[in-house]
Amino acid sequence: MGSRLAEHLNFIILLAENEEVSKVYTITGFPTSIFIDEDGIIQSLVLGGLSTEELEENLPLIGIE
Repeated sequence: MGSRLAEHLNFIILLAENEEVSKVYTITGFPTSIFIDEDGIIQSLVLGGLSTEELEENLPLIGIE
């Protein structure tokens, strides 16, 4: 996928205005990437910056090939 990865993605990016979401998902640092499948189950959580390699490894966990 590489540099053209973004062209193939269609997902929601949540930007919370308060601490409620941070508390629900126990987020302790930013940035934090949470990969949630279509059933609402957290499949992976990555603290810190997300590399292209990490993104490509985690997307299949939530049904994105």
